[in-house]
Amino acid sequence: MAKFSASLYQKSLYEFLNNNSALKAKITGIFDHVDEGRKLPYITLGGISIRDWSAKTFSAEEHLTDLHIWSAHRGSEEVRDIADQTYETLENPDLNLGSNHHLVNLKFIFFESFYDEKNEINHGIIRFSAKIMAI
Repeated sequence: MAKFSASLYQKSLYEFLNNNSALKAKITGIFDHVDEGRKLPYITLGGISIRDWSAKTFSAEEHLTDLHIWSAHRGSEEVRDIADQTYETLENPDLNLGSNHHLVNLKFIFFESFYDEKNEINHGIIRFSAKIMAI
């Protein structure tokens, strides 16, 4: 199987989301690491799991990616609104994976939101599955 760089997918996903004006209008930024005191709401790139998705005739991988949405609003409306926009943005993404890889599909897996009483913050998690083929 051809070796795929997980960082290439993460970078491409970040750039695609970061260049969407409708999404950027709802948040203060998209981050891998957030400095303390960053103004809410924002999205952070969460964990990623990669598994082989190859067959006899092709080499491919499935990437499960979590995006975390953070909001200071006590209600969940802002988190849901950002999740909706994120979903819409990623419905037909044109990710730049270079000349050696092709995005077969990007599929929504789940969304959940909850209020963290200890930190007084609303938190949403939206997960996508990206199937990427080596070409």
